[in-house]
Amino acid sequence: VKYIGVNTKEDDDTGWTAVQDILENQTATYGLSLLTDKASIIGSFGTHCTQMSVADEHGWRVCIGGTPLVTEKDIIEQSSTGEIYSDGDTLYLRDNEQDFLTDGVSPADRIEVASPSAVTGSYTVETVVNGNIVQPTPENPFTQTASNVTYTIERDLSKEQQAEEIASVIDSYNNKRVMIVWPDEIETNNEVVPGYFASAIIAGMIAGLPPHQGFTNLGIGGVSKLYHSNTYFKKSQLNKIAEAGGLIFVQDAPGALPYIRHQLTTDTQFVETQELSVVKNFDHLSYYFFDVLKPFIGAYNITDRTQKLVDQSIELAAEAKMKAELPRIGAPLKSYTMVDPDVVSSSDEIDKGVKLDLPKPLNKLNLY
Repeated sequence: VKYIGVNTKEDDDTGWTAVQDILENQTATYGLSLLTDKASIIGSFGTHCTQMSVADEHGWRVCIGGTPLVTEKDIIEQSSTGEIYSDGDTLYLRDNEQDFLTDGVSPADRIEVASPSAVTGSYTVETVVNGNIVQPTPENPFTQTASNVTYTIERDLSKEQQAEEIASVIDSYNNKRVMIVWPDEIETNNEVVPGYFASAIIAGMIAGLPPHQGFTNLGIGGVSKLYHSNTYFKKSQLNKIAEAGGLIFVQDAPGALPYIRHQLTTDTQFVETQELSVVKNFDHLSYYFFDVLKPFIGAYNITDRTQKLVDQSIELAAEAKMKAELPRIGAPLKSYTMVDPDVVSSSDEIDKGVKLDLPKPLNKLNLY
């Protein structure tokens, strides 16, 4: 386990970009624990991991980050083109540069007026009259007309909506090489820290456990309390986060050992892409076969004898992995088949194909 200190500035991702430059030459690096919940940084590292995890780069890797809890949302971001006008009986907010209906403004949303000072305050939407006009509640109406009104329209999110917002952020990554941990806050050593520190737990587990070891229902040490997890969201709301690919830590009771609800990546399309143990095992075997075949490159010429030696090396390496059995999880490779790759070789290349049958996690056990 190694670390890199990041030179960070507010709203400046330059330091994180510099880290990627360092990591491009680190082919022994795999699980990247990103101590951030900033989507632009995590997305950038997701691209980095994808680019490095190709054969030419032979730098297979994954990254883990976090995401914040969103309890309110700007429906209309700050606008300075508002006008408070009267129809003779009622005062309304009008903005011809906005479309309140298209943007989804609804009753109970908050109108936060920042200027001018005579009308500064918080108001609640009673009615969306049309795309350009909203009316506040009669309990807290506008008190006078005003022009050049600067305002935002915000919404307090229910827990259902909060779960949907978290899920939408996680779903946007859609990458088997990106994991997003939840919750947003954890307690460790009697200190509350951002939830993305749990990404270091995942990276440590990747480093310390066999590559085909699943993490689902696996207890984790070092964390005494979880915030905004299963004591905050109900099961159906956590399911929304999980369906998007959230890797959720839960705790059955206060003081109980936290554990991982499901070892998900953010690409939930297939078992092979959503299960971290399958992704990291396949990457492990990629590194393994690369190391087995690397001694041939440059030192050998292409001959019939070389072809046979390469085949034998692949077969012996695969059989060794099939025999590497461990309790409960078996071997990292169940079986293999030598196949002809569908590629066109150049005169200085040998192309071989191996179809691997990898162990899958036991996610469901049905008794009828």
